[in-house]
Amino acid sequence: MRISCPYCDCHYDIHPDTLGNPIGSEKLGFGWWLRCYQCQKKFWLKSTTVIDTGFAPFKADKVSTISRLSKLSRHSKLGKFSRFRKKQRGKSGHNGILYILIITLATMGGVCYTHIDEIREFFITKVKHFTASTIVGLQLTNIVYRIDKVDGQYRISVIGNIVNNTQSVLQCNGLHIVVLSENKEITSWDFVPEPKSIIPGDKIAFSTEKNTVIEPKEPKILVRIIN
Repeated sequence: MRISCPYCDCHYDIHPDTLGNPIGSEKLGFGWWLRCYQCQKKFWLKSTTVIDTGFAPFKADKVSTISRLSKLSRHSKLGKFSRFRKKQRGKSGHNGILYILIITLATMGGVCYTHIDEIREFFITKVKHFTASTIVGLQLTNIVYRIDKVDGQYRISVIGNIVNNTQSVLQCNGLHIVVLSENKEITSWDFVPEPKSIIPGDKIAFSTEKNTVIEPKEPKILVRIIN
């Protein structure tokens, strides 16, 4: 058998027995892979006597190929369906939460609309309470006292200021004064200042006195505003 290399046109005389049985290829059919000694390139020698080799013509296994393609297609479809189901479940979960939130808000809105007067009164009361608790009301400053002995009695004089630290006009209903002698009360009295109304940021001075027959020892004078 005379063979020529398709690349360098080098010719070879080969006995067919040295080639052995041809091999099969889906694309090339039956034949042999040979390498040229001169150019070292590999080329395919197609067998022209396949019938005499005893081999059946090489054919692709269509059944197995179809089976493999079916499996791949089925897996692909299942994968897509699974991803689609997951997305659907995710969407349905989000939609469920959204529906619950809408229903809850609608219910709360209905309740608030039905009891709007009670809710408004509640908040007004809370605001008033908070405002009243945070406002610093009337305060007493510069409180001093003096004790004089007059005609066998002890005259106790108390003076000081009443200050309005708020932004509103406040009324002073009066002061309560207590005199302690050795931590024991010996006398007390109430005093109503004039004027009773104190404008914001203003102060009024007061002065009051009372006589007692008991001599104050280690005296303490307590003054508080009557609410």
